[in-house]
Amino acid sequence: MVNNYNLVLSGGGARAYAHLGVIKALKESGISFNSISATSAGSVIGAFLCDGFSLEDIVEILEKNKSLVNFNYSIKGGFLSNDKLSNLLKNNLRSRNFETLKMPLFISATNLNNGDQQIFESGNIIEAILASSSIPLLYQPIIIKEVPYCDGGICSNLPVEPFYNSDLKVIAIHVNPMSEFDGNRNLIFQFERFIHLCIKENTLRNIEKIDFLIEPKRLSEFGLFDFKRMDEIIEIGYNYTTDLIKKDTFIFEHH
Repeated sequence: MVNNYNLVLSGGGARAYAHLGVIKALKESGISFNSISATSAGSVIGAFLCDGFSLEDIVEILEKNKSLVNFNYSIKGGFLSNDKLSNLLKNNLRSRNFETLKMPLFISATNLNNGDQQIFESGNIIEAILASSSIPLLYQPIIIKEVPYCDGGICSNLPVEPFYNSDLKVIAIHVNPMSEFDGNRNLIFQFERFIHLCIKENTLRNIEKIDFLIEPKRLSEFGLFDFKRMDEIIEIGYNYTTDLIKKDTFIFEHH
């Protein structure tokens, strides 16, 4: 079995912590990665991995910064501020540019002018992550070279596009399984469901382009902002993937 793969990390807010558990299980089974393509919250995990941080290091950094959301009603274009995420990245990432990373990284954002996907692979990493993570209506757009960008999941929440011509197989981790609709849930739940419905089509499209898919079903129990449930979310990702490997399905071959 070939042990070197390209890795795709979806967005998903706090659910993206599950990426850490899944990757830990994969690494324990002898799997390694050649490059990473990620969007939104997945791009935060991807950046630290490509910058040479161990999984333990990443967990420790995120553990100290569990509350990554703060409200700022004075800004235009959104009512949440990305200052905490920006500070987390500035204070901990070793690299500032894609070119100095230890592993190739591709970060997807959505161009708000034309709706197209923008894949960042050079220049400032932190700008790209913030752009990729700016959920419309909640966060203000990020301007890069006079172009406004928002959450990459809007156009491609499972951004396999950089690997279309790669000789390596692709493992994709998707952390947004759909739960059943519940009209009695709060406004945040309804908003999250709206986002899931918006990205469903592009996710299904890209699933057809990957080789192996990992989607822990229990993650549907968690919300976009459940950052304080980090340990539980990581454990779900780890246990789900470990069980798949034990069943010798090698995970989930999609085709």
